[in-house]
Amino acid sequence: MARTLLSGENEMLEGFITEFGGKRNGWFHRKEYYKRDETFSDKLDGFIDSHDNTDIYYCVYNYENTDIEHCKMLGSPYLDFDTDIESEEAFDEVRKEVRMAMNYFATYWSVPLDMIEIYFSGNKGFHLVIPHQVLGLKPDAELNIKFKQVAQLVVKQCNAKHVDTGIYDRKRLFRIPNSINAKSGLYKVPMTYGQLESMTLDELIEWASAPREFPFASPEYSLRSAIHYKALFNKKPVEKVKEKKAFKIPQKRKRLLPCVVEILKNGAQKGQRNNTTVALASSLMQSGIPRNETEDIILDWNQNNDEPLKESEIVTTISSAYRSLCNGMGYGCQKFRDLGYCTGETCKIANK
Repeated sequence: MARTLLSGENEMLEGFITEFGGKRNGWFHRKEYYKRDETFSDKLDGFIDSHDNTDIYYCVYNYENTDIEHCKMLGSPYLDFDTDIESEEAFDEVRKEVRMAMNYFATYWSVPLDMIEIYFSGNKGFHLVIPHQVLGLKPDAELNIKFKQVAQLVVKQCNAKHVDTGIYDRKRLFRIPNSINAKSGLYKVPMTYGQLESMTLDELIEWASAPREFPFASPEYSLRSAIHYKALFNKKPVEKVKEKKAFKIPQKRKRLLPCVVEILKNGAQKGQRNNTTVALASSLMQSGIPRNETEDIILDWNQNNDEPLKESEIVTTISSAYRSLCNGMGYGCQKFRDLGYCTGETCKIANK
């Protein structure tokens, strides 16, 4: 059985660099870079084995050279439908959105259904991937920005409430297909459209109890699909990459955003704990609250959630938010809108 689709892409990505990460001895690490050459498959197998095929990730973007922050990238458009699937009703709700997205791409972009890769993540939600070969993509320094526009289009066209539009940075990691999710003990498994349509929740869990063969058709270039992809960016200019500035926590405190006040009061929505935590930490520090005080606030807040995150996970997430701020990327209004926390009319910023 093929362990992963990654090794099968060498021909298209010859000479590119791919980042990997995973948990080892209880600690998460990343920045393991492997070149796409004749040694790639062996290195990938070694990486998988060294982590017992558990909680391992790869970057969805492959880099043209070692200038990771600025070089051109090649990858495939992806969507993450992120939600807790705790009941048949919750499964039906997210399944409907995934099917609508697939049918949108098949109907309006002419992407064959059997070429759209669909995966159950092994715990929460589903991943959709359209192979870059279908769209004829070329290396592009702004690929992540364009992929975010694709996700925003799906949200709009399909009224998709579970698509995470906050995961389109240049270094985004995805769980490796057919690897184990330690939280659930299940595998991230590929599925067909027919399985998605017909499976019950119990059957899905059974399907994810073991690695599975990849059922997808070999990706082939589609002129009509490529035209629809390019047309999306001809409608308006692509967002320019902003110059990054070093972040310093303001000396003078600012008033908290109304949505942040509501989150601190009411807790995180189901399926949004990690995303809410990183956005909350970022906003608190941008409001002039020191990092150590931010940590105390969020640790107290976390205890009031229905299912609190581990303290170590909270601390790691806050550190990640701080590093992102230092690299010029802060979370604010748009992130809270994407997560569904916008207070609307009661917020002066939203009204602007």
